[in-house]
Amino acid sequence: MPDGRTDRRSLPRRIASLAVCRCGIRLSAVFVCATLLFAGRAHPQKLVTVNAANCSKSAVQAAVKKAGSGDTVLVPAGNCTWDTSLTLPHSNDLTLKGAGMGHTHIKCPSGLCVQIDIAASHRVTGFTMSGPGGLIASRRNSNQNPDKYFRIDHNHLVSTGGTWGDVSIYGSSNGVHPQGLFDNNRIEDISIKPQGSNYGLDEAEYQHQLWAQQPPRGGGVGIVYIEDNTFVGTSANINWADSNYGGRYVFRFNTGSGKGYVEIHSVQGLNRAAQWWEIYKNTFSTNQWPGMVFARGGSGVIFGNRLPEFYGVYGITLDNVRSKRDPGGGVGRCNGSSNWDGNTEGQSGYPCRDQIGRSYDIIPWSPGQSSKQPLTPAYFWDNLSASRRFQVDNRGQTTWIKEDRDYYNYTDSFDGTRGVGSGTLGERPTTCTTGVAYWATDQGDWNSRQSGPDGQLYMCTATNNWVLYYTPYTYPHPFQAGSTTADRQ
Repeated sequence: MPDGRTDRRSLPRRIASLAVCRCGIRLSAVFVCATLLFAGRAHPQKLVTVNAANCSKSAVQAAVKKAGSGDTVLVPAGNCTWDTSLTLPHSNDLTLKGAGMGHTHIKCPSGLCVQIDIAASHRVTGFTMSGPGGLIASRRNSNQNPDKYFRIDHNHLVSTGGTWGDVSIYGSSNGVHPQGLFDNNRIEDISIKPQGSNYGLDEAEYQHQLWAQQPPRGGGVGIVYIEDNTFVGTSANINWADSNYGGRYVFRFNTGSGKGYVEIHSVQGLNRAAQWWEIYKNTFSTNQWPGMVFARGGSGVIFGNRLPEFYGVYGITLDNVRSKRDPGGGVGRCNGSSNWDGNTEGQSGYPCRDQIGRSYDIIPWSPGQSSKQPLTPAYFWDNLSASRRFQVDNRGQTTWIKEDRDYYNYTDSFDGTRGVGSGTLGERPTTCTTGVAYWATDQGDWNSRQSGPDGQLYMCTATNNWVLYYTPYTYPHPFQAGSTTADRQ
């Protein structure tokens, strides 16, 4: 074929097909569905590889312009400096593929190496990228297509600015959450930041639109997955993952070492908090306050994480910024005086807007309207250190973030009256108090890398009434099915 193009199937095309197939299908059927789609098309489209002449920015951008939707742009090994960022367009689904970590090394002294457009399904794989500040970001003005996904995998991302940088995926200007996968990367002094929107509330109402959508709770649509990565922190207090502006993310099966932790932000200035988070099965070795996880807004689950006992830090820290100070932007403190809050009489403003234990607005909301933000507690269990260190920073009060109301924590002696229990389904108490939860270890089959049941969470929705509440999404994420041996170099 002309222009160095050769036949090749690409992951973004399969991602789009998988997204359509997955809708309405139980998680256990996802891989069957994917197999049929990948292998069973009677007339597959001819997809091609466009070979960049070298790894220079001009050569790679020229190859991107030649590529059609679904094609792969192959960047050869080499060491190149990009003074400006490469742009992957909204019009085509593209895979940008280097020769592998340590083989295709792109240095970006301006900070940003690649901009992707989340209106298309883009994949970036097989690079080492280094530079100060952020290295990969989505374009701010994009309209997210709900059928499109990104994937960033098998890269080595390094901040060289003497402090930590970020990889930011911003939501769109049409009230649609970003969705995609970060997997199998080595990430040094970089924070992954899935943001619901990059538009401030002084510009548009998009964050209110995002918060008016119920979270996916174990689903794969409208959420960013961060899994199977290695995080290293040498700069003080780096958050390996963080989110706000209505963001959602799942952080699972990662390892983190050095000076870092995982964070979820609350209301900041005239902007909404992160909405939903799931943090599980990670291994941390950090001696930085606040410990493994610093949760400050929204709701979700945190379970099965490991922090060596000899590190003298907390496993999980909760706080509510607005119980301590005014974040600015005219929002005010949560003390009963701000029209952002529920302002229950005698409760110092409780519930505070987007605080721990709130995950969506019943109707699209704006300041001055009735709160319309129901209680959706956060649940924590099986997070070791052995002493299960845990703290709530309420500045000496329990008004705003209260155990067995806004969050439920694991208890060894679970009897159904408080906290979260764990064991076989047959060991679950028959009686229960509304709000408590129980992790049934002999139920659920969502982790294909181990045999047997993987666990499901049951919630007591009314006195003595247990209901299945949460099952983690298929692991590994189905998008990883597109990886090859070469991708893992």
